[in-house]
Amino acid sequence: MRSKDEYLESIHTLDHLVFIQGKPVNSIVENPLSRPSSMAMAETFYQAQFGENQNLFTCRSHITGERINRFAHIQHTTEDLIKKIDMLRIMGRKTACCFQRCAGLDCMNTMYAITYDIGHGPSRLHDRRKRRPKPVTIPAGRPGPVPAY
Repeated sequence: MRSKDEYLESIHTLDHLVFIQGKPVNSIVENPLSRPSSMAMAETFYQAQFGENQNLFTCRSHITGERINRFAHIQHTTEDLIKKIDMLRIMGRKTACCFQRCAGLDCMNTMYAITYDIGHGPSRLHDRRKRRPKPVTIPAGRPGPVPAY
């Protein structure tokens, strides 16, 4: 599992071009407009490793058997869903803002269910979906800033 510090460091090592209000940003973590979101996301990693609710923020992967962050977990039971909601409520109280992981968690679970249903059970498509997601690579020649309207 990635730690809070590893997550924050990984942001610095990305080769990305970010603009906020039409101006380039050197550090997402240090910029006053993007720092709260970065730190809220980082808190999800902290809670899984050191938080007082560590057992709620982690679970055992049904794929690898390893302990993983619940934000990377495929939900299988009613208990999984209840723990997810409890975890989200705690994160909302701790950060008082969006912590940037709900959409990814829900999308991952939706894709898992859909690929299973498409194949009417385990299939090559579903097996590919079960594999660990790979990082997205942005090709060279990225677009510039989006103009403010």
